[in-house]
Amino acid sequence: MADQSAARPKWIPVYEYRAFESQGKEHKSKWSSDIFCDAPSVGKEEFVSKVVNDLSYAPCLGGPYLAASSAQIEDTAVVEKLFDVLADGKEKLTKKGMGVQMREFAAGEEGLNWAAFLAAFSA
Repeated sequence: MADQSAARPKWIPVYEYRAFESQGKEHKSKWSSDIFCDAPSVGKEEFVSKVVNDLSYAPCLGGPYLAASSAQIEDTAVVEKLFDVLADGKEKLTKKGMGVQMREFAAGEEGLNWAAFLAAFSA
């Protein structure tokens, strides 16, 4: 497997953790470690709080450019909608459930790119 390192992220990984043994590398997705750091599931209020306060923003490749200094989430309605989409009507979102939903949105790809994210979010 080619080296998948980049200065800016290209996608949101749909997996929780991957080991690349041939390269001696491993990767844990930010969403799995930052949103689900305290428990295997979160409710909407906790999800919104973790996304708004705990996930650090990094400008990505492939989407519209937004500097980190301008990336503050002021209206949580969008994050609440994201929870609703990922939780699929349930009151709690599990780490496994989030991975399953994101894999579905990514249509078999290992990561969710900007176009796939927008398509899933607006469905």
